[in-house]
Amino acid sequence: MAGQDPALSTSHPFYDVARHGILQVAGDDRCGRLIVTFSCCRMPPSHELDHQRLLEYLKFTLDQYVENDYSLVYFHHGLHGGNKPSLGWLQSAYKEFDRKYKKNLKALYVVHPTSFIKVLWKLFKPLISHKFGKKVTYCSSLRELREHLQCDQLPIPQEVLRYDEKLRDLHRGLPPPDTKKPPPRPPLPTQQFGVSLQYLRDKNQGALIPPVLRLTVTYLREKGESQRPARARKQLVPAQGVSVHPEHPTGQRLEELEPSRGWPGTERHRHRGSWRGLTGWLPVPTPLC
Repeated sequence: MAGQDPALSTSHPFYDVARHGILQVAGDDRCGRLIVTFSCCRMPPSHELDHQRLLEYLKFTLDQYVENDYSLVYFHHGLHGGNKPSLGWLQSAYKEFDRKYKKNLKALYVVHPTSFIKVLWKLFKPLISHKFGKKVTYCSSLRELREHLQCDQLPIPQEVLRYDEKLRDLHRGLPPPDTKKPPPRPPLPTQQFGVSLQYLRDKNQGALIPPVLRLTVTYLREKGESQRPARARKQLVPAQGVSVHPEHPTGQRLEELEPSRGWPGTERHRHRGSWRGLTGWLPVPTPLC
């Protein structure tokens, strides 16, 4: 996967998060400080990522470097409603990153900020110290980021590069470039869906049907009939191939049914004659179980 550390092993304590390449440690800035990048475009949908695990992974990674000065580059492009963390999570994350992490953070670069960032800034401004606020630099393009950092050393995602190129073309009046689908992320060790047949064959000793699906079908075949309600198992032989309610005989006229027997409004339709004119003899269907 683009952006994934080739040395990343499935034994990594946060492999389920690290495999996406959201957080990466890059080279040094012009002052010799380590650079850490956070790429929103590599965040999967919220139902595929435990945001609490993401927070723990961020702290786990930064713990290795916060004793020295470092800079953080935040690529905002790619954050949308499908993968966006909640405001409560953001507030919790800010509180988790105490003075230990903020002290040696010398610069925070926000690349391609949007109105969402401005709204967040207003919401969290009472919680953010003036000293920390001075460390934040907004860069509306990669060209502005290059004024502060050597971008050749940064692992900038292809999605961010294409988006920046699109912005430049819009300023020049050119049509936007064709977008390409990002490469698929590597599957989890136990993943059975959304993978290739070859992957299933290698993981399941040649079987192509995922074990969970095979076991589910087997269980339904063996136990499903005995688990159905007795009312659903009762065989009813209706007239003209239509199941009927056990309380009413087949072929009884609808207008003959009393409202108290579960047919409210029958009296009204009987006077109007709508049911008789449209349906005539109407069998009563069996309710679904």
